[in-house]
Amino acid sequence: MPVNSPEDVILSKLEWAKTSRSERQISDAAGVIAAYGDALDWVRRGAEDPPRGSQTVT
Repeated sequence: MPVNSPEDVILSKLEWAKTSRSERQISDAAGVIAAYGDALDWVRRGAEDPPRGSQTVT
């Protein structure tokens, strides 16, 4: 069973929120960020330099 990385979940939620205008997706993404804390320091920097292999949301 494939498991998505926290970074992929965050990016997916934000992409979905962008197209659906869903506050739930924003809340879910924030929850993932809160749960993984400092392990996601690239998110806290504003995704200026996301991990290699991650997609960027435009």
